[in-house]
Amino acid sequence: MFKQDLEDYKDVLARKFFANGLTLTVNDDFELMDGLLMEHAAEDFPGGPSPLFSPEFNCMTPDRSFWLGLETEDGQLVTTVAAKKFDFVENVEELWSSLRILYDDDSKPTPADQIIIDTRFPPGLEGTISTTGRGWTRSDYRRRGLVRDLVVLARAECLGRWLIDWHIGTTTAGHIEGGREVSCFAYDPKKNVDRLGIYLKSVGAEKTLHLHMLWMGPDEIAALVKTEVSRLNEEFGQVAAE
Repeated sequence: MFKQDLEDYKDVLARKFFANGLTLTVNDDFELMDGLLMEHAAEDFPGGPSPLFSPEFNCMTPDRSFWLGLETEDGQLVTTVAAKKFDFVENVEELWSSLRILYDDDSKPTPADQIIIDTRFPPGLEGTISTTGRGWTRSDYRRRGLVRDLVVLARAECLGRWLIDWHIGTTTAGHIEGGREVSCFAYDPKKNVDRLGIYLKSVGAEKTLHLHMLWMGPDEIAALVKTEVSRLNEEFGQVAAE
């Protein structure tokens, strides 16, 4: 059933992307992604793209990672999202508390002066874990829900490819406290957001970053895909009626 729902989701997304003059690409070359983001999104990633998906520090093989992109008719990249999995995770808190979630290379020093885990990790948050990041949209294509579309698609692909036990992510406290909807990344703020969070101070940074843990299980991902299919079909129906 989920396999068919995922195909339906891809179909309705393809129609939305076509209406915006865009085409979906699926890639596993993260050196290419690094180069494209440095070329097109340097202002949005002043510290460089997230090391979580860097082939310099991680084994970014096709069996554990991929990234999605949206391109214009002339091949210009305008939106990205990356995804990867971790097998046999026994303690997500430990994965975060050491920041080893950011890279496989244990020889790299922890890129933070201070890390404080002050969060209630859900019981049973273990097993095969996936995460997404590097969500980016070029400024002239923003406010169209494109990153949300790719985030949900990537999450669904993680479930379809790897039968994950959990999908996890983070958002900044400022996004929550400033009124930005966590649901723009398709999480339910009442169920899937821990409001205590994770505090870390990157090396050389003046301020401490406050993150909030996000999570979603397979049943919720499957239900979300169904909801998104209905929402987008209704949206296209309204456009057609006009």
